[in-house]
Amino acid sequence: MDDCAYGDRHKINPYRSKEEFVLFSTWNLDHKIERSRTLVPKLLQISLQDIINEQDIYDCYDNLFTVKNLKLVHIVCHDKGLHK
Repeated sequence: MDDCAYGDRHKINPYRSKEEFVLFSTWNLDHKIERSRTLVPKLLQISLQDIINEQDIYDCYDNLFTVKNLKLVHIVCHDKGLHK
């Protein structure tokens, strides 16, 4: 699935009403770059190097532990398969 079929209709304020709060619970945070298939192997590869580039460490940290690598996805649109 390339684009979400719902388009811009995914604008929900969970604090506006109880209904929108319940609707918001049907959303997931998804990693754009997958942890187990991409980031962890990259981190292991970096750890085996004799000299480690500081930027590689920052990039790994950002992608694993910050919102930089996350996107909010409606559960219906959440493709849990292999990302491209």
